Amino acid sequence: MNASQETLKTWNKVAKVYERIFMDLNIYNASYNSFCIALPHPFPHVLEIGCGPGNISKYMLSTNPDIQFSGIDTSEEMIKLAKKNNPNAYFNVMNANTLHHIYSPFHGILCGFVLPYLSKEECLLLFKRSYALLEPNGVLYLSFVSGAYTQSGFQVNSQGDRMYFYYHEENEFIDELKSLQFHILHQFHIPYSKPDGPQEIHTVLICKKQ
Repeated sequence: MNASQETLKTWNKVAKVYERIFMDLNIYNASYNSFCIALPHPFPHVLEIGCGPGNISKYMLSTNPDIQFSGIDTSEEMIKLAKKNNPNAYFNVMNANTLHHIYSPFHGILCGFVLPYLSKEECLLLFKRSYALLEPNGVLYLSFVSGAYTQSGFQVNSQGDRMYFYYHEENEFIDELKSLQFHILHQFHIPYSKPDGPQEIHTVLICKKQ
């Protein structure tokens, strides 16, 4: 079993725990609101990559019911929860690395904490494919933990389950996004206290396609 397979196995196992912890977490709401305000259409079509149990979509649809929301995740258990929590949205099991199979354009693309589970090369490819999928002036939301990529590795929870976690360089991502003709609209640095570990800073970048 490779790192990606082991991480997916853990996501399926902890899906309900993740739902309990993050469904009503409000520390990201200001960044979600900024994303929604920046969307270039009054009835936007939004794709969420790595939707988890549907916590972000539930918040956004509660405050912006005109959004047409679609979400994908590699975890079947996460998709089951997302469908339960958002019966009026569309969700499907799909890997972030297979965006080339999606052809419909979107006004916004959300990547809420999926980048920590993608390698640097996978992230850069995701940026390129997101740019291609976005309508003119479309908006991209990215969140991750900024740090030295060389520090990436397996993290273990209190039950002994492992996930491979990638740290990414914020300035490197910004340079790559600018080279793709994204304009950085907002940067957030959000303190987060881990349930079973120390506090860390989560970085959020909100970008507009130029």
